[in-house]
Parts: sequence; C-alpha cells; structure tokens
Amino acid sequence: MRYQQEKFINALLFFGKKTDPKKFGITKLLKLLFFSDFLHFKKYGRPILGDTYFKLPQGPVPTISYNLFNEAFNLKGDAKLKKVARIIDKQIGNFKLGCIEPLKNFNLDVFSDSDIKIMEQVAKKFYDTTGTQMVKDIHKIPFIKNNAEGIKIDYKKVLKNENDRDYTEMLEEEEEKITELLGIHG
Repeated sequence: MRYQQEKFINALLFFGKKTDPKKFGITKLLKLLFFSDFLHFKKYGRPILGDTYFKLPQGPVPTISYNLFNEAFNLKGDAKLKKVARIIDKQIGNFKLGCIEPLKNFNLDVFSDSDIKIMEQVAKKFYDTTGTQMVKDIHKIPFIKNNAEGIKIDYKKVLKNENDRDYTEMLEEEEEKITELLGIHG
C-alpha cells in the first residue's frame, strides 16, 4: 500500500479533535498513528496510512508522516500542513510541550469505515494519556522491544504465522499486549 498524505493530515486533525488538547503533541500523534496502523493491519490486513515505521529511541516512528510534520513546522516546508494545524507551546509543570492545535475539521471521507472504527478506539483509549506514557507502553510490546533501533518495523510482525509455531506463540503474546494496551477485547 502506498502512503496517503491526505489520510495523515486528516488523522492529525482527527486525533487533535478527539484527544485531550493539553496532551496532544508530536510524540503522542506518532504513537496514535502507530497503534492505529498496526491494529488496523492486524484486523483488516492493511494499514491506514501506509507509512514506513522505524524503531527509534522513542519507539516506532512513521517516518514519512514525521518528516512532513518536521518540514512544515521546523524547517518551513509544506505550507498545506500549516494551513490545517499550528503548534502552541504550553508549560506543563517543568515541561514545555508543543501542542498541536487543529485549525480545521477533519474530513472523514478520506477514511474507510474500518479506518474510522480503529481510530475512534485508539483515540478513546489514549484520550488523556501523554506521549511520554505512550512511549513507555509501546516499549512493552515484544515485537517493538525486540526490534533493534534504526530498523524498519514490518507490519506482518503483528500477525500470526501458522507455519512457525514459536513465532506464532510469540505473536499471540504480542497480540494480547497490543489488545490490552488498546483496551480492546474480542
């Protein structure tokens, strides 16, 4: 599946409207995208964005989306993204957070029904969770914990492989942890 920039922009707006605005910064956005893409891939056989994830010190990062965001807000790039969101620096205790504030409403027409269903579940589960806490939670998932830094994360690691018993058992544990982290049963 090829990357879909319109889905990224609308996912940013969606999560910006559907999660606690005081806790919605770039780290949280990247983790919400990870959970959405990998859970959707697990349930429906395809990711939502089609981004490429690499494990970095803060966990999995959707590199195309992160680069678009970084170019727009840090390197004076993509003006389209600046038309739909802005960064507001907020002091939270001793920490300064660059909160992402949506300037427009999201367009659900770019998503399938299953995309929306998964994104709603992820937004609800992590509504008031900080990006820092999400990083800690993600590092508990075995296929993330066991993936070396700087290495691409294969979507298929979230699926069962019936031909490899040890691999299947390991993935069942991972699926349980992902499901537990997302608070989704069945």
